[in-house]
Amino acid sequence: MADRHYHRYPTGERMDTNKPGSKDAEDVDQNNAPVNGMLEQITREQAAQAAALARQHGLVVGFTSGVFDILHRGHVHFLYDCKQHCDLLLVGVNTDSSVRRIKGASRPVQDERSRSLVVAALKPVDGVFLFSEENNNENITQLRPDVYLKAGDYAEAQLSSAPLVASYGGKTIIIPHRDNLSTTALLERAALLGRSATLTMKAGAKDARNNALFIDRDGTLIESIDHLHEPEKVTIRDGAKEALLSLQKDYRLVLVTNQMGIGIGHFTVEEYYSVTRQMLRLLDGVIFDKLYFCPHSLKEDCDCRKPKPGMLLRAADELGIDLASSWMIGDSTADISAGKAAGCRTIGLGIDGGDAIAASWKDVASLIASVGSPQGQQKDTTHHDTH
Repeated sequence: MADRHYHRYPTGERMDTNKPGSKDAEDVDQNNAPVNGMLEQITREQAAQAAALARQHGLVVGFTSGVFDILHRGHVHFLYDCKQHCDLLLVGVNTDSSVRRIKGASRPVQDERSRSLVVAALKPVDGVFLFSEENNNENITQLRPDVYLKAGDYAEAQLSSAPLVASYGGKTIIIPHRDNLSTTALLERAALLGRSATLTMKAGAKDARNNALFIDRDGTLIESIDHLHEPEKVTIRDGAKEALLSLQKDYRLVLVTNQMGIGIGHFTVEEYYSVTRQMLRLLDGVIFDKLYFCPHSLKEDCDCRKPKPGMLLRAADELGIDLASSWMIGDSTADISAGKAAGCRTIGLGIDGGDAIAASWKDVASLIASVGSPQGQQKDTTHHDTH
């Protein structure tokens, strides 16, 4: 199919600007408003208007959809391949709420505005809109595309919208993968790279530190702010950095934090990562072996949310940690309960109920140093207070 160039206006109307020097082309240049990257996403209604107008001019309308969370080469190749089958390519991008329903509370990484704007910037794409449904039936009904395009990880029989497309004479086309890439695989690789960047264990020293300090975040490591999502508000608690710099010589450091604000929609996973990056910057020199977070709400029956010990047990399995010689440090009964359930010793930072109570991070460091190896040691219930 010949390469055609169009420009979109906010109304959804499109003008053929293939003829050099045409008045339409001059108007577009003066307004500096080409479709590719210069406009916000349109509404689904505007996309339907654009599709109808294109059909009136004898053009082939194509439609596809996706999450497009971490845009990669596979996405770009897919969209270019889609454009080979149509004149007008319209793309539906899942809203944040629909992504959470489909992929879980930890996704998307990028919010819907960011994802749609990046897709709109790609040359093959002529229009982008957001949709909240978990399938494309409503999109197909409103747009009535001539071709419905999906990636090669689907079979036509799996697509609930394919019969709807066929009912009015449209065609479903499966685009074969050109790259063995996925957003999930990239996120996993990024997590591994992040972990590798923080590890400083020397070769052959794998078993030198098989014990760990499991550390809560909000109220323990940083000052507590409800549903914290603004990096500039991160404040490290007094003495925490100095204590951890000392303790990490003998213990591996593992963060375990409940972040139900993600699950109930107060902030996104991307905002959580921004706060965490700022925390790590402020803790310069402190090395965490791994960071675990539970994004689920209270209504979700997960195994990771403290007071359940899921995050600690997972860390023990993944990092080869001896829980009996490890500590859980936190400022809530949920932290203490999780530590006890995992078989760790526990320190309550300003609260009772654990194996020991500490009034400050300086006390935490002193307590652990004084107790030393847990083998043969007695339970310490002393309230360490420097005041």
